[in-house]
Amino acid sequence: MEISEREYYELKEQIRQLQCKVEGISTPPKDLHSRVEEHPIVYVRNVEEDVPVFDYSSRVIGDAWTLFVRLAKIIHKPSDKFYMGTTYGNGRCDKPYIRSYRTGEAPRKITEMSEEQIQISVDMLNELIPIYNKYFRRTHQTVLYSDENNGIYRAINVFQMEEG
Repeated sequence: MEISEREYYELKEQIRQLQCKVEGISTPPKDLHSRVEEHPIVYVRNVEEDVPVFDYSSRVIGDAWTLFVRLAKIIHKPSDKFYMGTTYGNGRCDKPYIRSYRTGEAPRKITEMSEEQIQISVDMLNELIPIYNKYFRRTHQTVLYSDENNGIYRAINVFQMEEG
């Protein structure tokens, strides 16, 4: 029986939620990394020790992941509050003017976020990360490789290796 990648990740999330219930955890862990379907590509790596075969690695947390986590928190910054004021003038021709003031900051830590906020962030990351990875692959289709480390390089294609 073959299932789609999306179905796989949905089943994986259901298993994670069931494990939390079995372990008596009423709230799932507040961790984005384990809950997203795909991780951002961090770099191109060599796969074989003695053969020039390269693929994309997303196994470690890097700068792209840090930026995605920042985005996941920033979207929860409260909207400003608005009120009717007037334009600043000489007093005779003040006109109605809508003004605002800041009402709060984005959560600083994932643990400060509600489960609903985390789920919204996970949903957003599940859409954004594949887009980022698509363009990473597009801009890193080849690497330069030198057989004898003599300053003579040739382009080698980077492959998407199947994880298994």
